[in-house]
Amino acid sequence: MTTGGRPQIAAYVVAALLAAGCTDDASVDGRSTEPAIQHAVTVAPEAGELRIRLEESFGLHAHLVAEADRTSGRAGRAAAAALEQSAEEVVRAVADAADGGDAATARLEQTWATYAAGVEGSPSRRSDRQRARAARRLAAALSQVTDRLEQQGVERLLRAPLDKLARHARSFAQRDHEQAYALEREAYAEMVTLGGAVAAGVAEDDPRRFPGPRSTGALELRSALRQILGEHALLTATATRRGMTASREFASATAALNGNTADLGNALRSFYRDAPAFEAQWRDRISVLAEYAAAVGDDRNRAARRARRQTRHEHRRIGGILERLSAGEVAEVDGVRAVRQLDTALLHQIDAFGGERFEQAERNKVQAYEAALELADLIAAAAAEQKPEDFPTE
Repeated sequence: MTTGGRPQIAAYVVAALLAAGCTDDASVDGRSTEPAIQHAVTVAPEAGELRIRLEESFGLHAHLVAEADRTSGRAGRAAAAALEQSAEEVVRAVADAADGGDAATARLEQTWATYAAGVEGSPSRRSDRQRARAARRLAAALSQVTDRLEQQGVERLLRAPLDKLARHARSFAQRDHEQAYALEREAYAEMVTLGGAVAAGVAEDDPRRFPGPRSTGALELRSALRQILGEHALLTATATRRGMTASREFASATAALNGNTADLGNALRSFYRDAPAFEAQWRDRISVLAEYAAAVGDDRNRAARRARRQTRHEHRRIGGILERLSAGEVAEVDGVRAVRQLDTALLHQIDAFGGERFEQAERNKVQAYEAALELADLIAAAAAEQKPEDFPTE
């Protein structure tokens, strides 16, 4: 299966988006496909934190577009509501950082809300012409919030994930679920990249507020792990829901999750020699979550309680492995706490979805996403402390 969700360095994106930079097609087509953690450059905390925030918001939004598109009934309405809220949060994150004025912010808000709400049709089922128009409108609105964002570059980057989300919808309609999930993963990665590029434009426009370069080795590591672990939370929620309902797409959702797990293992192996032990335990943990979801879906209360108890053992094992891998930079208790926080949200979303409390399930999924990002921050900070020559902070 294509592992399109692999993190990518997006230096080419910055050049494509900044009005003062290169905007030719070659800069886009020549992008690196290597994991971001293998490429260390330098940046200031203020610019870096802006990048992290926008990557987080844009990535989640891509997943919610796909989820709203493939989900029907009451669950579908809850997914659509979560998508609309995500659109508001994307706009708020950009507007809070940029100083484009009230008119530009209002236009961005209206344009993105129109896109998310599907006023012109479902955002993933539009014709090629409609998708191109949506990309132009969103690009125009984004480019007006700050002087340094170049509309043509933004449009080029927007059209890539919009196209993949549209193909995702068509693949689902044709029951090619494996291809659909592969396309979702690619769209997610590209929207994360877009978030980082928008952050670069905003920082370039206001260097006093966001001083310094836009990347450090430590920040590249953090960004890459957040992309992988954030996607893990979203795909785990998706796979467990499909398992509970015995959906025909369950195998494909699980395959996508397995691809994400392989990406995590590859990322950790690049700086931890004994990372395979973590990956194996991580897979065991996912299996226990799947067992819990199946038990909840079948109303097997005793099996559900047994699986829930087993998650605690998995947390302790993962915490111990993290402590060993990091040579003590991650204390076992901190690793256990971080993974438990992630799984508490995932277990709650299983309970809510099984009880047909779909709005609550969506909120729990977002909580799991945020907890996964915190786990990524913990691992990245420890690696930067342990290997400062590989992941410099300046």
